[in-house]
Amino acid sequence: MSPRPFVWVGCGDVARARIEVYATSGAGSLEAVVYACDPHAGHAVAAIETAGYAPHRTRALLPRPRRCGYVYRFPTAGGAK
Repeated sequence: MSPRPFVWVGCGDVARARIEVYATSGAGSLEAVVYACDPHAGHAVAAIETAGYAPHRTRALLPRPRRCGYVYRFPTAGGAK
């Protein structure tokens, strides 16, 4: 089964969690990064897992903070070149 697109809409609060989104097939490439506040981090992880990806939670330590709900999809996600 190939991963499905996932939907993640946060609350817009300052994100403290950075969740890396990895493909579960092939080389397990890094597909995206999702940012969430602490209360919504578990919901973001669940959305990523439900879509068929492997999440890896870290801390969001950035000079300019991201907001809960921000998603950065890498241009090479899904095998694109």
